[in-house]
Amino acid sequence: MTGAPAFALVHGWLEILIEGSPRRRVQPDGRDVRFIAVVPQVDGVLVLSNPVGAGGRKHNLALVDGLGEVVWRAELPPGQQVESYATVTLDGSDELFASTWSGFLVALDWRTGKILSSDWGK
Repeated sequence: MTGAPAFALVHGWLEILIEGSPRRRVQPDGRDVRFIAVVPQVDGVLVLSNPVGAGGRKHNLALVDGLGEVVWRAELPPGQQVESYATVTLDGSDELFASTWSGFLVALDWRTGKILSSDWGK
């Protein structure tokens, strides 16, 4: 691998471009990718996938590296039988914020995907 990867969202796929390498397209969860945000600190990209399928807890927020491998999947707040992430916001620090379908606002550590704090506010 030469050079830093570039990432793009193309028709529901995460596209990874690395100079001198073939173009790669991945769907980390086998589902359409809805949102990506580059995380320069780790040469990776945050991927929010569509939480398809009925019921259950969908770990649909992940950090993907330049090879298309999942580094981590974000923890979900405990207690809900049906849950997934709906939106993501980066604040430029060590935290990223995500909201869940059931109304939790969650602060996550972008290095690990672990929950730092959560608050229900629907």
